[in-house]
Amino acid sequence: MKAAYRNLITALCLAASVPVAEAFTIDHDIPAGNVIVDSIEGDVAKVRQDMRDTKDGWFYWAFRVKGAAGKTVKFVFTDKYGGGPVGVRGPVVSKDGGKTFAYPLDGKAKNSEFTYTFGPDEDETLFYECHPYV
Repeated sequence: MKAAYRNLITALCLAASVPVAEAFTIDHDIPAGNVIVDSIEGDVAKVRQDMRDTKDGWFYWAFRVKGAAGKTVKFVFTDKYGGGPVGVRGPVVSKDGGKTFAYPLDGKAKNSEFTYTFGPDEDETLFYECHPYV
């Protein structure tokens, strides 16, 4: 019986020493932000446009990701209005709080999803369907 407890304690100590990856967050608290997060499971985020008071589908979306430095995240849009809300150039991305924008996924995105690799120091990144119009 003592051996069983010793093995259990050893297993718990080893499990406690394994680093746990911190979760990243997605929000719409940016100029012209517009997204609803359906789920985040591991490194897959399911999101959709916030239709607000619109009866028909709406293409536009914008969101911020925090805490994903060094991760590769797949963003899947669950509302595929018009075949999918992601354009052929992918999202326009800002790594400096909206001062500058680029299309780093040009030609690499699909209609309803894109995968983005965050740089090691990229703690806050903005994603827009198109250049923000505020």
